Amino acid sequence: MNLSFFMKILPKLSLHKTIYYSLKYKGVIFVGKGTKVNIARKGRVLFKNRKSSLYLGVHFSTASGATLDIFENGRLVVAKSVGIHRGTKIVIKKNAQLNMGAESFINENSRVMCSKKITIGNNSSISWNVNISDTDSHGIYIEKKLINPNAEIHIGNKVWICANTTITKGTIIESNCIVGTNSLVVGKRLYSNNIYAGNPLKNIKKFDEWGEL
Repeated sequence: MNLSFFMKILPKLSLHKTIYYSLKYKGVIFVGKGTKVNIARKGRVLFKNRKSSLYLGVHFSTASGATLDIFENGRLVVAKSVGIHRGTKIVIKKNAQLNMGAESFINENSRVMCSKKITIGNNSSISWNVNISDTDSHGIYIEKKLINPNAEIHIGNKVWICANTTITKGTIIESNCIVGTNSLVVGKRLYSNNIYAGNPLKNIKKFDEWGEL
């Protein structure tokens, strides 16, 4: 991180929270102004290596608070330059773990509810107003037997999840995959080099790669 970048981001930071959480979790956590951080005594933010960093509620144009709630023994594991942007809420429940790969980000006003395990790979882009949840939040029982247990979500490397999409428990999205706007992914496996979209979800077409316009 060079000096010009630091000077650009400095006015957007809550300095005391940035310093406090960076020291507490022995890594670089940039906390934007208005961001709420609630981490239980045994909750943790873990860094994969010395170059890992977390941008929490900091967007490069403006800063507007995000929310991070980590319950007892919950874990947020981050790699290099992970972004959780303004208005986004992350909830990691007791004993659950959210893994975010290098250069991945979750854009504005999205929601992630992690009650078991969610993995987001390297260079993956989660757009705005996206909901990702590995739980139904309420148990459904037949003869006292739980019929809707939590199930892990795995999102591979260089996956693009477009705006207003919902991803539910048990979903596996392989690397180099695109999920179109307003899609609903309910516990499916999506395969590499394919574009999926819709509700109900359909395989639209194959492609080679995607990147910035």
